[in-house]
Amino acid sequence: MASGGKKLTGKERADLQRKQIVDKVIEDMDKGGFEWVKPWHDMAAPHNPVTGVTYRGGNRTHLLGMAMIHGYADPRWVTFKNLEAAGWRLREGERSCVIEHWKMKRIKTDRDAPDNDPDAYELIPSFNRAYPVFNLSQMMTQEEIDEWAERTGGDASKYHPVPPLPENEKCTDDENLELIEDLIESSRCPIIEGGGNIAAYSPVLDRIQMPPRDSFDSYSSFTTTMLHEMGHSTGHPSALDRSQIGTFGSKEYAKEELVAELSSMFSASELGLPADIDPKSKHYKQHVAYLQNWREVISDDPDVLFRASSLATQATDMIVDRYEEATGREAPGRAYMKELDAQIPDEVAARFRGNGTKGKDDKDKAPALDNGQVELSSRSAELREAADKAHKDAQQAHEEHTVGNER
Repeated sequence: MASGGKKLTGKERADLQRKQIVDKVIEDMDKGGFEWVKPWHDMAAPHNPVTGVTYRGGNRTHLLGMAMIHGYADPRWVTFKNLEAAGWRLREGERSCVIEHWKMKRIKTDRDAPDNDPDAYELIPSFNRAYPVFNLSQMMTQEEIDEWAERTGGDASKYHPVPPLPENEKCTDDENLELIEDLIESSRCPIIEGGGNIAAYSPVLDRIQMPPRDSFDSYSSFTTTMLHEMGHSTGHPSALDRSQIGTFGSKEYAKEELVAELSSMFSASELGLPADIDPKSKHYKQHVAYLQNWREVISDDPDVLFRASSLATQATDMIVDRYEEATGREAPGRAYMKELDAQIPDEVAARFRGNGTKGKDDKDKAPALDNGQVELSSRSAELREAADKAHKDAQQAHEEHTVGNER
C-alpha cells in the first residue's frame, strides 16, 4: 500500500521490491567479502513445489533477495491459490512478495515498409504483471493451527503443516573431483589446467586457463572458480553472444563479471557444490577485487542486477545442460527440486502442473513460458523468425512464468 492509502500497481510494487533488494545488496557489499552473496550460496533455487516451477533469472533474484531481507530459510514459494489447495494456512498478517511476468510486444518500427514485411517489426519486452507469492516459512505449524482453531472456532481438520524440507546434500571431496573431470569434459570450450597461476577465459582463443587444482585451498574453490570462467565462456559469439568488451574498472567489464559470478553461484547450486566462502581462497580474493565495480554499476542502474541474473541463468542452463548430456546424470540441484515436488499429493499437483489441457486452475499451472522465451500475439513462421532474431534482447530484459492469481 502506498502512502496516502493508494494501492500500488503491480509494476510499482515490483519496482519497489527491486529497490529494496538492491539497497540490501549494496549494504551487504559495503561489509565486504561474500556477505552479499550468502543467500545465493546457502539456499537452493527458489521453487514452487505445487506447480513444479523453479524460478529463474530476475525472479530468482527477487525471491532470494526477499528471503534474505525477511530471513526465510525455505526455498519453497507458492501462490495463495496453491497454498489453499494444498491445505496450508498462512499466518495472520503475513504479506506476499512478488515475481514478474514480461511479454514481448510486436512493434512496427519501419513505417514505410509493407505490413507483411517481418523485417519491419521488432519485439519489445513489456511488463505484463506482477504475481504475489508466499514462502512456506510463512505457513502455520500444527501447533499454530490448533491454537488458531481454539481461538476462532475454525476447523483445524481442514489444514495441516507444510512437509519438512528435505536435506539438500552437497557433494563430498571425492564427488567434487569427479565433478571437476565431468565439467572439463562437458565444457563448450577447452579447459587447460596448469601452466600458470591465473584463472582466465580468453574470448579470442575461446579457451579457459586454470591453475593446478592442488594450488587451491579446496576442490570446491577450484570448481567454483572454474565455473566462473565457464560462465564467461558462454558469452562467446558461437554460444550466447554476450558483449565482452571493456577493461577492468569499466562498467561493461563489471557487468560481464557480475554475470559470470552469478552464473558460478547458480551453477554451483544446481551441481550440489558446497559454498566456497573461505576468506583465504583465491576465489574470495578475486571476488573482493570486483566488489566496488559491481557496487557502482548496480547503484547507477538497479536493474543491472536483475538483467545480470537473467543472463547468468542462461549461462547456467548451458553449463548444466551440457554436464547432464555428457554424464547421463541429472544435476543434484535439479533432482532436489523433484524431491520437493514429490511431497505434494497427486490430486493437488494434477490441478496445477501443465499437462497440455485447460482447466479451472490453468492460470496457476506451471507455465509454458520460461526464462528468455517470449509470448507473441501471432505464431506465424515469419514471426518465429523475428522472435529468434530478438531472442537475446528478450533474455536480457525480464522473464518468467505465469504462476498464479492475485489474492
